Parts: sequence; C-alpha cells; structure tokens
Amino acid sequence: MMIRVWPSVVAAAAAGLMVTSLPGSASAAHGTLRVSGRTYNNPRKGCYTGIFWPLVVSNQTNQTVLVYDNATCHGHVMGTVAPRRSGIFEFGEGVRVPR
Repeated sequence: MMIRVWPSVVAAAAAGLMVTSLPGSASAAHGTLRVSGRTYNNPRKGCYTGIFWPLVVSNQTNQTVLVYDNATCHGHVMGTVAPRRSGIFEFGEGVRVPR
C-alpha cells in the first residue's frame, strides 16, 4: 500500500509561499518613524535622515531599525532601535528600515 504524501506537501508549501509573498507584507514598516525632526509614516525599506544633530530616533513602527554613522546607511552599524523605543546617537547620520 502506497501513501500519497507529496500532493499535500506541495499544496502546503505553495500556500506558505502565497502567504509570505502577499503585496505589501514586507515592503514597509507599519507605524511612524521620527528621525531628528522628520516624520516618516509607514516607511518603506531604505535609508532615512534627520535635519539636526545629534540623531534622535523614535521608532513607533513594528520593525527594528538600524542606525549608521553615515547618511547613506552603508558601513558601520552604530546601534539599533527596537519597535516602540527611542534612542539618541551623537555620531549617527542615517537610519535604515531593513525590510
């Protein structure tokens, strides 16, 4: 007697792919990101800068953001700011929303 497992495994894998690839599911952080005087609502993946020093980050999104020592968000990560947290970074210049 042969048990047919593959069709159900393939169906489950396909359903998982559909759920994880819904439009917008990973394209933006949900909430508000404030970076030194600038406010970004539902910020998309990318690099964000402020308008004054030191860099003040208020992360009211659902994602942890990365703080860099340059405005292009490449190179050295100085720190992170978790969801619903804030931080002040004396030498920070850019904040990246990673996904």
